[in-house]
Amino acid sequence: LVNVSLYGSTGLMNIVSEPEYRKSLWSIAGTKGSNQVLMMQVYQDNVKYTKKHPGGYVVRLSDGRYFIYDTGDSDIPEQMMEYMRSRNTFTDGKVHIALIVVSHPHTDHMDGLPVLASKYASEIVCEAVAFNMTNRTRQTLYALSTLHGRQNTIVNAASALGAEVYCLRAGQKYNLAGAMLEVLFTPDELGTMILTGKNAKGESDTTYDQNNSSNIVRLTVGGQTITFTGDCRGGEAGIFNKLVKPVFRSEIMTVAHHGFNVSATLEMYTKAQPSVLFWPVRTDEQDMTRYFDQQLMAAKYVKKHFFEDSLVEINLPYIL
Repeated sequence: LVNVSLYGSTGLMNIVSEPEYRKSLWSIAGTKGSNQVLMMQVYQDNVKYTKKHPGGYVVRLSDGRYFIYDTGDSDIPEQMMEYMRSRNTFTDGKVHIALIVVSHPHTDHMDGLPVLASKYASEIVCEAVAFNMTNRTRQTLYALSTLHGRQNTIVNAASALGAEVYCLRAGQKYNLAGAMLEVLFTPDELGTMILTGKNAKGESDTTYDQNNSSNIVRLTVGGQTITFTGDCRGGEAGIFNKLVKPVFRSEIMTVAHHGFNVSATLEMYTKAQPSVLFWPVRTDEQDMTRYFDQQLMAAKYVKKHFFEDSLVEINLPYIL
């Protein structure tokens, strides 16, 4: 088995094991079960976030285990655990997690993981944690020590949960109890693009923001595709658009970077034509002065918008 990526190494994942290709890539596949596949977006109840929008996405697989994309900040795990307990189908009293994917090393996307490990490890069975981070030579925003610190946070939390740690590579596909998970994009595909963190005007919310290190994955359930975009931004979206030409389809998508985005990212949604969008922001925090938000809200191909405070649970595949 060969994994194809434009750039084979991030230079930072030296303490994270690569799967041995002569074996089954991951041992987390599981067989398809009889449970209804569910998806919910979570955020911390009764907390007003103004500068950050922590959240995560929880999918209950057909065998009762969970797939989690991002664990939010440190306030998220309480509600995440409450939800998973309420939908638990295992008789051992434990929450079984097949895989946790961390989109990128920003605190509002990863800080919930060490809390899960420190506060709830005794009631969690977690099989795998996967991520991929950009290295120091490709960005100027974080010091090497910061990047290593955040990598160690993820790896140590996984260890405390008894989970294996894997590096995501674009092109990987995994069967999670009948749901197909595809890795579409990782920092490897950024190539030589430097993430400066600020543009010439000193603005940090730009094309070359650190958010361009997000891992993008797509889950297919019953023929329906759900794409998790993390904080994908302009530079990353521009590369992604070139890689997936001429067609990219996804019926359900998360709105990247909480709606704080640019035209290159909008092109990604225009190409995918999703009928359902999950916004990682509260309804009252959406910034409709932004062209990106205006265009997505006006897009005729989008039939349903869900915001964080909706606390909605949907069946997968989802029927409008």
